[in-house]
Amino acid sequence: SSGINAEWPLRPGTNKPSLATRIILEIQSYFPAMCAGCDAEYSVEFDSENKSALRCFLCFQGSHHCTAFTPSGSSPSSPIGTVWLCRSCHNTNNPAKRK
Repeated sequence: SSGINAEWPLRPGTNKPSLATRIILEIQSYFPAMCAGCDAEYSVEFDSENKSALRCFLCFQGSHHCTAFTPSGSSPSSPIGTVWLCRSCHNTNNPAKRK
């Protein structure tokens, strides 16, 4: 046995690339991030008792408990239906030029 995965290269129709991307994004979501509301650097802790109220729709970065942040169309206590983008994803995907 050579130790090479017989499924490589990936067969069409497999979901392995999207699963690999999801795993990478989940790991990166625990790296430090900058808050768009208060400009503070924060990190989401793995197995924290204080879970993030929201997670970025694109990269899964958790929000922190920022007093300057209020999601539009919802309250922080009921984020159902709220689509939130972290600062990095918002800056990357915002077509309008930022100041």
